Amino acid sequence: MHIDPALSLAFSVHTQKGVYALLIGSGVSRSAGIPTGWDVVEDLIRRLAILRDQDPGDDPGKWYKETFEKQPVYSELIESLAPTRVERMSLLKSYFEPTKNEKEEGLKVPTPAHRSIARLVAAGYFRIIVTTNFDRLLEQALELEGLSPTTVSTPDHIAGMPPLPHVDCLVVKVNGDYLDTRIKNTPDELIKYDDATNALLDRIFEEYGLIVCGWSGEWDLALVDAIRRSTRFRFSTFWMNRGSLSQEAKELIKQRKAIRLKIESADAAFVELETKIAALENQRLKDPVSPRLAVATIKKYLSEDKYRIQLEDLVMSELGVVIEKTSDEAFPDGSAPSKESYLDRVERMEVVCQKIVPMIGAGVYWGDTAHDQLWKRCVEALARSEQRAGTSYRAWSYLKYYPATLLLYAAGIAAIARKRYGVLKTLIEDGVAKTDSDDVPIVLQLGSGQCLRYEDAQWLFELEKNQKRKTPGSDWMAERLPGMLLDILGPDIDFEDIFDEVEITLCMVAAAKDSFAPVGRFSWRGARQGGALVRMSREIKALNKNHPLLAAGMFRGDLQILEKSFQQVNQAAQQVALR
Repeated sequence: MHIDPALSLAFSVHTQKGVYALLIGSGVSRSAGIPTGWDVVEDLIRRLAILRDQDPGDDPGKWYKETFEKQPVYSELIESLAPTRVERMSLLKSYFEPTKNEKEEGLKVPTPAHRSIARLVAAGYFRIIVTTNFDRLLEQALELEGLSPTTVSTPDHIAGMPPLPHVDCLVVKVNGDYLDTRIKNTPDELIKYDDATNALLDRIFEEYGLIVCGWSGEWDLALVDAIRRSTRFRFSTFWMNRGSLSQEAKELIKQRKAIRLKIESADAAFVELETKIAALENQRLKDPVSPRLAVATIKKYLSEDKYRIQLEDLVMSELGVVIEKTSDEAFPDGSAPSKESYLDRVERMEVVCQKIVPMIGAGVYWGDTAHDQLWKRCVEALARSEQRAGTSYRAWSYLKYYPATLLLYAAGIAAIARKRYGVLKTLIEDGVAKTDSDDVPIVLQLGSGQCLRYEDAQWLFELEKNQKRKTPGSDWMAERLPGMLLDILGPDIDFEDIFDEVEITLCMVAAAKDSFAPVGRFSWRGARQGGALVRMSREIKALNKNHPLLAAGMFRGDLQILEKSFQQVNQAAQQVALR
């Protein structure tokens, strides 16, 4: 299958922030009306010829060589035309800094390409830019984005720069800066770099991917050699070009197995790249593909014990994100809850959990007992939110437990679907919700009826459907969880039956701990037609001590405790069914 190189570039940059370095040449500044280095040299030669009352013709470089019997040297030309530093500064500014009229015409100011590059740097997609240009348009564009780039153009600059990994934005001007008379222009000057520049370029070209734009490779022989030396590069190279390629460019493309992109202009290319990356970022924030990729990674890490560390790192990293995004700062208690604000908060919490819920579900479904403590750790970490009496609205206090409840239900559903009753004991019976005052059994804090309380959860259905529900919290979660777990369970699983079994088990464990847990939709759903309660009753009678919950060590392995707990839940369910 052929993939558009522009799409490949955008995807690579988006998924590997900071991995790619830019190499930009004069073509990126072309639309700004900035002259190339050789353009400046030729114009300086023309001025020198006028001072000698001579005509340099169409080839000023040739005239200079024949007249002075040597190649033109930029610094010598500058010094001959402008002897003092002030005069040199004034002369050079005329080439690179805009007049009032030029500014009005949009000349010698940062181009759309420069602005797009600067915004991508500000967003963290690029950190290192190598350029052959003398102008300061890139630095100006970066400063407009509030950035202060580290710019190096001489060996002493390189010696004084911070270590490469610690530089947020580095601009390497390999041929110098226009205000420094040491800039490189002539073939002799461009054939070799100093040791410090070579060492820096060697690191960049080996440790980073490369995106080339506006550079032909025809004149900068030392830069060509630096890229050729890089034979152990780790990431891809993308080469943007408008017209035909020079021989040097063709050879470099072949050596680095570069991907070519035909472009109309540097402006169009970088604006398009920025647009595509923005689209990918927006999609990442809301697209269910991201959770699918996370689930696929979980499956891979579960397949072999050698990935044990990577698995834990992945899970704990996402857990940290969820904890941060469900903190009191993210969901303040300030305003009184309403139908609209309650629904908004519930849905925003689900968005935050859209990746970790299927990750834990997949972990329980495909994992084994060696991983069970990791899933328990995640649920317990999210169950630490404490109700703050007197300082919080009740609805917001209870809703703090919604992310942990989503996680517990996902794990429970996966466990029952996979018949892994041992992990149910680990999560439901042994799990603890830590508070500042005490450790509470997790089943007394988590559950659809605990976090989505009866009166509050009615809002979820009244707002859009104008309905009153017997078990609104349970109904809501039964509607929301299937979409999060479809890729794990598959379409052939009877989700509602498994959901009911999870809630019955939660309520039974709570009852066994001499407490009450609000019952769920199993109380009325199919109660007379062989629903979950009827099935559980039949299983207990048929299996007795061999019931899988007892075999897993739940209810202390005691059939009488199991039967008593079930009867308590059954009686509570009958009362709810009569609402």
